[in-house]
Amino acid sequence: MLSSFTLFLMRKYTAQLFVLSFFLTAPFSMYSQSFSDNENFEDGILKIFWRSTSVKPKHDNSYGGWTFNIAVATNSTDKGEPRIRYENPTLGDFLFVTSRLIRQKPTKPASGLDHAFGGGFFGWFQYHVNLIASDRFILSPGLSLGDYIFGFEYPDSSVTRRMKDPAGYYFHAGPALLASYSIEKNFWVEAYTHYDIPYAKAKLSRAYYEPIEKYAKPHFLAYGLNLHYSFLYTGFRMTHVLDRGSIGAKGRRLDINAGIYF
Repeated sequence: MLSSFTLFLMRKYTAQLFVLSFFLTAPFSMYSQSFSDNENFEDGILKIFWRSTSVKPKHDNSYGGWTFNIAVATNSTDKGEPRIRYENPTLGDFLFVTSRLIRQKPTKPASGLDHAFGGGFFGWFQYHVNLIASDRFILSPGLSLGDYIFGFEYPDSSVTRRMKDPAGYYFHAGPALLASYSIEKNFWVEAYTHYDIPYAKAKLSRAYYEPIEKYAKPHFLAYGLNLHYSFLYTGFRMTHVLDRGSIGAKGRRLDINAGIYF
């Protein structure tokens, strides 16, 4: 079962996201056009974008940088039809680390501690089905699937293995919600959220990881907003780890994107 604190976070951030979406689109409501006037809404499949990623662990300063990635996004306008989102952030994270190594730049924060907060081999996938599909507004609940790699080293020089639970490689499933609003011709906004609950955890090497017996698997909360104009788009995605154990680990990942959709 979800804790009361977890439910509070879901209500808090999801409500903030959709309120923000309303205020962004309200000034344009008198000029709104049907999604049928948005030529790229249903035709687009692939996103190619530059990304700025920032990761903030509980016990260290934030770190990150610029990278490049691709994603899949399909849309439909009729009730009962599917809409798909897929991205593997591991590709962009790998390119970021590789470019830093080539340029002989550090890949860790100034503290020297190792941190990880991203996807695994499978990435992040959401399958939505249109529940409400009007000319200007589409609401689509769905299912989120994929994996997360999460772990922060703790600044404790007295031990060799400084990475503790809830560190791990997690496979998750959970509810998702996607909403799109047509502002004017070729201009639309979409907001989304998904709550990811791990159902399995891969074993980690004990050479650098100290497990805690029967430690509760963390949950992950993600939400974001995208603005589309013709084939251009920009947006952000925020992902939080929700530690349900005694350590109280906190972490968030912020991705800011700008690119093309075609």
